[in-house]
Amino acid sequence: PHHEGGHLVEFFNSSGGLRGHKKSLYEGGVRSPTMARWPGTVPAGRWSDFAWAFWDVLPTFAELAGAVAPEGLDGRSIVPTLLGREQPRSDFLYWTWPGIRGRAGSGFAVRSGRWKGIVPRCTAARPSAADKAEMMLYDLDTDPFEVVDVAAQHPETVSELLHGVMSH
Repeated sequence: PHHEGGHLVEFFNSSGGLRGHKKSLYEGGVRSPTMARWPGTVPAGRWSDFAWAFWDVLPTFAELAGAVAPEGLDGRSIVPTLLGREQPRSDFLYWTWPGIRGRAGSGFAVRSGRWKGIVPRCTAARPSAADKAEMMLYDLDTDPFEVVDVAAQHPETVSELLHGVMSH
């Protein structure tokens, strides 16, 4: 979902009720369903809640093609998940948004398991300890629509998410 070209997110409900839209840090802007069709390998109707991101596409396609992915990529192949096997989850997924000229400052979001932290506007060019006070925290298991900010109730989780981003 996006707002370009007069598209009305609310009219089409293209985010499925999730908060946000394309170019936002909320689930409505970053969560997209993925479908895979691979007759004889991926059974029809199988679903997974395995969180992955676009940077995992190249390593996945490389593995499927029998090639070696270039070194230094942040992504990892999700072929084990496609094959229905267990796969270690990422410690966290992290993405940034540089903002739109004059409309919003840069921000970032980080997801680790059930938790998602969002800093809509960074205090510096890179995430820093000062962003702890700005981070909103959502429990996506109980609040997938990101309605209730629980940062005040879970300051240790906010610290862990921020530390993960700063150490990356």
